[in-house]
Amino acid sequence: MAVLFVGPMAAGAELRASFASEMRVPERAMIQPLLEAACPGGVRVGSEKGRAVFGCGDVFYDEVPLRANKGYPWREDVAWRADGVLFGHFLSASSEDAIVSGSGVETHPYLWGGTLLLTKTRGVWKPVWYKMGVITRHCRRTPLADGRQMLFCEDTDSGMGHAFHMLFAVDLLRPKYAWESVVLTADTFDSGMLGGAQTQFIDRVTFGETGTARVSARGPARHQIDLRMVEGRWRATPETAAAAKLFGIR
Repeated sequence: MAVLFVGPMAAGAELRASFASEMRVPERAMIQPLLEAACPGGVRVGSEKGRAVFGCGDVFYDEVPLRANKGYPWREDVAWRADGVLFGHFLSASSEDAIVSGSGVETHPYLWGGTLLLTKTRGVWKPVWYKMGVITRHCRRTPLADGRQMLFCEDTDSGMGHAFHMLFAVDLLRPKYAWESVVLTADTFDSGMLGGAQTQFIDRVTFGETGTARVSARGPARHQIDLRMVEGRWRATPETAAAAKLFGIR
């Protein structure tokens, strides 16, 4: 019996991206005001492969803790690390919001990371929440009819012989664990226990007019799956629903 284990795919494994991400690599001028608003133990900076790494002296859990002013010194000790930043209108059409993707103590059940949400109130950044398992490492903004923005994201996961490439939506007003908001997923496995072998790929996602997208995917055959935003959820068009079912959650 052959069993394929590929992973941990969501913990720094290379993603074969199917669309361009809008997440920005953290730079000091961009990230420091956000982390200063949220880090209970102070902002930390480190270095990795010659590049600055920014984060907090403590780690976040399910909610952002109150600032403790512990007086930690500025040193190269990053416990919670930021890996991406994106600004937008996530809470309302007029709000100024920011998300920071990062990781600290999260393990595989939380897909090795989470998201910090902040909003600007009277010119000052305020943390709203930190949620483990809300994954925003590779995302782009999707405008809604009311002027607010959601996110269309992708990531990888693996376990029990499966290797997954997930496309999923993130609504920052109603944040969910990534696996609970999957739109489509490619599932590759090679196992007698799982009934044989299967290879699937999501090659490309192209975005058309507001609230539409086309997914180019393949398994034994090639498919084009058209998606439309309906009442805040991505759904396959009736014409491509049969192909979409081939890339559903196992």
